[in-house]
Amino acid sequence: SHVNSTTPLRLRPSGLVVAVLVIGCGFAGQVQSADPPADLADPPVDLAEVGRLPPVEVADVQKTFAVQQGFTLDLVAHEPIVNDPVDGCFDEFGNLYVAEMRGYPYSAEVRLPQQPLPLGRKDACKVRRLVDADRDGVFESSTIFAEGLSWVVSVCCFDGGVFVLAPSHLYYMKDTTGDGVADLKQIVASGFGRGNVQALANNLKWGPDGKIYFAGGMVGGDITIYSPEGTELQKLTIRGRDLCFDPRTRKFELITGGQQFGHSFDDWGQRFVCSNSNHIQQVIWPAEALDRLSGVTAPNAIEAIAVEGAAAPVYRKSPAEPWRIVRTRRRANDPAMKQRLPMTELVPIGFFTSATGVTIYRGDAYPSEFRGNAFIGDVGGNMIHRKTIQQTGIVATAKRADENVEFVTSTDTWFRPANFINGPDGCLYVCDMYRETIEHPYSIPEDIKAKLDLESGTDRGRIYRLTPPGGVKPDWKRPGECSTAELVELLKSTNGWHRETAQRLLLQKRDPAAIQLLRTLGRDRTSPVVQSLVVRTLHALGDDFTCPYHSLLVSVEPQARRVAVQLATEMLIQHPNYGGLSHALHSLFRDPSPLVRFELALSLAKLEGDDVAETWIDLAAAPDPDGHLRAAILSVAKDRPKLIMMRSHQLGPEESIPLMLSDLIRISGAIGDDAEVQSVFDRCVSPDLEVSQNSRRQLLMALGQGLRT
Repeated sequence: SHVNSTTPLRLRPSGLVVAVLVIGCGFAGQVQSADPPADLADPPVDLAEVGRLPPVEVADVQKTFAVQQGFTLDLVAHEPIVNDPVDGCFDEFGNLYVAEMRGYPYSAEVRLPQQPLPLGRKDACKVRRLVDADRDGVFESSTIFAEGLSWVVSVCCFDGGVFVLAPSHLYYMKDTTGDGVADLKQIVASGFGRGNVQALANNLKWGPDGKIYFAGGMVGGDITIYSPEGTELQKLTIRGRDLCFDPRTRKFELITGGQQFGHSFDDWGQRFVCSNSNHIQQVIWPAEALDRLSGVTAPNAIEAIAVEGAAAPVYRKSPAEPWRIVRTRRRANDPAMKQRLPMTELVPIGFFTSATGVTIYRGDAYPSEFRGNAFIGDVGGNMIHRKTIQQTGIVATAKRADENVEFVTSTDTWFRPANFINGPDGCLYVCDMYRETIEHPYSIPEDIKAKLDLESGTDRGRIYRLTPPGGVKPDWKRPGECSTAELVELLKSTNGWHRETAQRLLLQKRDPAAIQLLRTLGRDRTSPVVQSLVVRTLHALGDDFTCPYHSLLVSVEPQARRVAVQLATEMLIQHPNYGGLSHALHSLFRDPSPLVRFELALSLAKLEGDDVAETWIDLAAAPDPDGHLRAAILSVAKDRPKLIMMRSHQLGPEESIPLMLSDLIRISGAIGDDAEVQSVFDRCVSPDLEVSQNSRRQLLMALGQGLRT
């Protein structure tokens, strides 16, 4: 049942991949389902085959790893000072707060009648505060910052304390006495769903606009938000969405999302998410724009961007767990399950089935080609995958960075890289939950489950630093020890963690002395990344009237211009006549980047005025754009009859009409304004419109389709 990583791929004539031989192959694409190979088609063997694999002790764990490109995986914390880490955040002094999900996978109170589970240990989860007092890069001690929590999944630093996400609650906790233990505990929000331990809300992340973002998970919830005094502020229903909130005002918003575990920002504020069998996805559409798509064919709000496919092949070095082999054999022999499940679930190993913690590397300690790479764990495959990301249009592409090998592999089946943290030294840190088994209890047959201990490993856990060749200097400047002027200077850092932490501290302190320093730095175009963050920081501080929007709008970097469009739009909503900003914004309809034009189309829906309608016409009059840009343009109702007249003048005797024109006419019919419908109809039947009969028929059919909706 154990497979060598160099074993070649075999296909039966009917086409099914022989699962246990797929490791190490270069296969990409989809394989049609067919009969299972003979070695999986036998009747289920005796349950004695379900043996358990032992852990590897800390002293021997380095022998289990293979790391590419000269990197090492250095142990910086392990049991007993940390257990079951699934997320973490560094504060401004270098202390590491860790979410310990010690209660996985059983709940202490949830039992479903159709499949009762054992009751788990009640409120077993904790938040730890790890300390590196001698600043050598290794954490030598920890305190239990908070305990008595259920299913802690994430932490995020703010104002000397941390937000703690432990569904069904989101807390704010702070140590006000200096003993390393939280004595201030506030419930910020309640009502997050708990119906699936592997689909909870998760991953609190500081956003570039000064808000905290997190994945809403897949179990939803009806949440109530409270003030620090306990007064009810807001109610929201989460269904297939993520969330963000202002940590100062505690105002919450629903945003695009609804995937599984993990989300991450790049340096430009774009978000990437993942689910267990779709290992990297890009968030394309903001939620409020999706809500405007009435009458428009909805594009994918979140795009799968992996070139190799969502559940791509992986090259693990660890053996398949015996229980998983037995379960897979049963699935492959069950006609109903074989028809229902994807091929990747009918083989024990070989593909992404438990992707988690997608994280964009934003540090400066690694070679330059690593900047902006995505790192994804697969807790079932005991490995870390790396991708390069390229963006030339609206949707990025992500490609395997390490051919025929994973960036980190382990022969230890207990190695569970659940999440990653961009660290203050420019390195990535790996949260290794270190468990014997990672699987939802409902997904394991009862007789197999009786042979396992799904809580085995709750007293273990490890955190690694992914260290580059040549090592790393642990003695870096602590933002918590910086003055206001030094924090502004720190925004110029090449390390994303330092920029992000400096911004957070500036927004917390709100020192008036920072404003002039930020205005000056905001006009410096040396680094578009830095300039974008500085303008965002001024905007978040409320210094709208001195933000250098114009300077950012003409940046050489398309991503910076995209950010400028977002910020300028927010300014114009409040002050429509501000400083020629409207003209500067609308001139971007000619921008060579579809990413900028897409952002401009989204912004037009929020603005009013004659110039807005003219800009929309100019933007929409260009040759047919791609699907996302076309949908963004169509979602903004701005003088369709005029544009239809313009576009129809461009028609020749060809046998088909452009998609944009067809969609415009269909939307006119769907909206049903009598005067507009009459105007469009008259144009379609006008003898002045010199088109083929087939084209005229297509125009009238589009109008009729709209009228029928």
